[in-house]
Amino acid sequence: MDDKEKLMRQVLEKNKECKTLNNRLQEAKSFLDGYNLCIFAYGQTGSGKTYTMEGPQGKNEEMKHQGIIPRAMKQVFRSVEDFKVCGWTYQFRASYFELYNEAIQDLAKGSNDEGKNLTKGATENNRTSKPIITEKEVKTTEEKTNITPSKN
Repeated sequence: MDDKEKLMRQVLEKNKECKTLNNRLQEAKSFLDGYNLCIFAYGQTGSGKTYTMEGPQGKNEEMKHQGIIPRAMKQVFRSVEDFKVCGWTYQFRASYFELYNEAIQDLAKGSNDEGKNLTKGATENNRTSKPIITEKEVKTTEEKTNITPSKN
């Protein structure tokens, strides 16, 4: 990876409960105005990135324990329902990937070899190319499971 500076708007403390993130999730609605949105978790193995992003596994997860992704999706789809009254339509596409030891794994493809170790390269004009990551349409909060793999 290239050494580049990145600007972060905010770093959340590790002891924050998921429910305290709701104010920050207002930014998730900004992509309804046409902006792309990236929800990013960084940390060492076992530090709770997956739990923070997704919350506990299972269909009956309590709202207070839900992760950032399901909370953001609920807010966005709630807003979309309001816009439908005005005749607006939206199409949402999502991808789900992991960067680990400079290798990109397409998590939407699951644990098979097809989605593992996608690499980036350089094009003729020395620009960095990006691997093709799976994008899947998401119409409801529940369809999030269509793009996120089940954990073993």
